[in-house]
Order: sequence, then structure tokens, then C-alpha cells
Amino acid sequence: MSTPSRVRSDLGSARKLRLVNEQDELEGDIDVNTADNQVVIWGTDVHVNDCKRRFISFLKKFHLNVEEANLEGVDPAKPYYMQKLEEIH
Repeated sequence: MSTPSRVRSDLGSARKLRLVNEQDELEGDIDVNTADNQVVIWGTDVHVNDCKRRFISFLKKFHLNVEEANLEGVDPAKPYYMQKLEEIH
């Protein structure tokens, strides 16, 4: 397999963020005060800030069960990934 000899201009990455007004999409089902523009993943209704918040929450709250924690050599009373992050920091 060979690489193309020139770069396709139609495949460039978009540098603009897509903002969506939730009130327009939900046709007024939400309060006007919560209808702030949200950054979403292109082509979806997945909100970047919501994913970030959930991921951080997962990192801060996930615990191994006692048997797994003993095998890993970590404290089962503390969040697993926070311990791993402390190890590499």
C-alpha cells in the first residue's frame, strides 16, 4: 500500500467548535435559563462538558473489590484510579 502523493483538501480537520442551542432542539421543553450553548461532538448530541464531568467523577469514585485490590496491591478504601494517578505523578 502506498501513500497518496498529495493531500486531499476536503479531508482537513475543522477548526471551529459546533455550538448547539438546546432550547431549539427540544422545542421549549427546558427552562430558558438552562438553554446555554453547549459544545458537542460533531454529528452527535453528546455534550463534551457532560462527558468530562462524568469521566472525572468515574476516576474519583471507582473502587476495586477487596480481592482485586489485594491482587493489585492498592488500598480498597481509596478510589483505584486516583491511587494510580498518584503513583505516576
